[in-house]
Formats: sequence, structure tokens, C-alpha cells
Amino acid sequence: MTHEMETKVINIIQSIDNAMLDYIADNDIENLNKISMSQWNALLIYINNTCFGNGILKNKNSNIKMAYNVYDYELLEYICDYYIYLCYKHDKEVSLSGFGKLTGIAWVTLNTIGKGEILSSKDSDIRKKLLAENEQSLSNKLFDGKGNPVGVIAILNHWHNWQTAAAAKGEQKPALKADQLPDLSLMDGQKQGKPGLLDNMHKEE
Repeated sequence: MTHEMETKVINIIQSIDNAMLDYIADNDIENLNKISMSQWNALLIYINNTCFGNGILKNKNSNIKMAYNVYDYELLEYICDYYIYLCYKHDKEVSLSGFGKLTGIAWVTLNTIGKGEILSSKDSDIRKKLLAENEQSLSNKLFDGKGNPVGVIAILNHWHNWQTAAAAKGEQKPALKADQLPDLSLMDGQKQGKPGLLDNMHKEE
């Protein structure tokens, strides 16, 4: 990292932290870990409006014309790492959508990244990193017993083909029947001696 890039990254991180403190104060938030994903997304949008409205993420090379090539992907990679850190710190899902809300990068651009249409290798790294950390942050919720496990597994099946991947390895895991679903009123299904979702899955293996 050049000295110029290091200075830019430090300034951006400081501005993000300051924006978060302002949002917390303005909305009387006591604990970011306990806010909903909707409010977390609102915070990300607030940070974008506060920190990234001056073209700081843009590539200064005037010869680059395509919309998805106007960004400084080296700088974005550092911001991506900090976004991932913040999500884990505050127990939130890492996602392409969330990163787009933070940086203001359009969804179509984030989907284009990593598909051979960008000029550098860092763009592909950003998309792969976000997708990998999305899977990790969601699977963490299963092992931590937080949130709706059925909903989390549905998302993992949709975006990361968990069920398909298991079948490819010969691990036939039939869909859970109604009487096998966890008691959502207990969240993790482990209280009062009732088997949890992971217990049911292990019994079927």
C-alpha cells in the first residue's frame, strides 16, 4: 500500500466511524448488535450519504468509460475488508447488497464484478470475498443459535446451494417435515430438552 493510499484508507475509516457514532446518537441506539437488519441497512445508507458523496471511490483514469470500471478497486478492497469487520463485530449478515448500500455501488455493477468484464483482478476478489463471507456470516447464526434457523437455511440453500452441494457428495438430506422443525418460540430449539434443527439434521445423516 502506498502512503497516499494508506492515508486515504485511514481517513475513510475514520469518517465511517464518525458517521456511525452520529447515527447511534441521533437514533438513541444502545447496542448496534441488537438492531434489526433493516435499521442496519439504514445505517449503511447513512454512512454512504455522509462519507462517499464526493467521488472518492472513483478511478481517476479518464480513459475508463464503462460504468463498472469507474471505481478504484484497490481502495474498494480495503473498504470491503472494513465492512466485513463491522458486520462480524455487530453480528450482522455480510452481503453484496449491504456493501452496495455502504458504497453506493449499484447492484448490477456488483453482479458484473468478477464475471470477466472488469479490468483488474481485485474486482473479482471483492465479489468472491463478499460471497464467501456471506455464507460464513449466515452459517455462524446457525451454530450460534440466533435468528430463525429455517429462514437462514433457506437463504443458504438459495444463494450457496447447501442442499445441492450435500446431494452431490452423496449426503442425501430430505426436506424437514413439519414435526421436525424447531420450536421458533425458543429460537434455537435447545431449551426445555427439545431437539434443535442441527440435532435433527445429524440424526438423518
